[in-house]
Amino acid sequence: MRLNGSVSIWLVSIPKTIWLPADSYRDKKYLAGMAGDILHNWEKKSKERHKLYKQYLQRASKNKVLNQLPELHTEAFDKVDCLKCANCCRNYSPRFKTPDIKRISKHLQLRESDFIEKYLKVDEEGDFVVKSLPCPFLGSDNACSIYDQRPSDCQRFPYTDEDVIIKRQPLTLKNSTFCPITYYVLEKLMAAGQ
Repeated sequence: MRLNGSVSIWLVSIPKTIWLPADSYRDKKYLAGMAGDILHNWEKKSKERHKLYKQYLQRASKNKVLNQLPELHTEAFDKVDCLKCANCCRNYSPRFKTPDIKRISKHLQLRESDFIEKYLKVDEEGDFVVKSLPCPFLGSDNACSIYDQRPSDCQRFPYTDEDVIIKRQPLTLKNSTFCPITYYVLEKLMAAGQ
């Protein structure tokens, strides 16, 4: 429908009509994908919308966002099966903090120094991270062999149910490029107009 040079677009399960000027209606594939399945081709769409995510995170009301996160976090995890993805484990390393190293080395029946020597290195920020990717604890079925003992960064990832999503915007933006859950939550937050 065309009115005064604008296009009306109805997005999936979002009770809101969005009016875009005709000249900004250049990415029809993105909008068509949103209408069908928000996660369809999400990696490409995330890259295309990176600048919008940054603008949104800079102006978003922290309290409004935090109020929506528990529901959106749960909804996203209902839609995305991490075992079919494992992008986080294949491409990035969590930080291994001292309590993580103690717990995991005990679980693996290794001395802490042996665990560090075998699996970890110090990155440019001075944190312990895995020496190689994918994570050495990632199995061929995308399951974690130390899941119950995994690092706290892994337990909390992708931080879509905590204030990290607003407080550490560069991290959120990075996560949106490889984690469909982060992408999903950002899309839903932006659609809600918060």
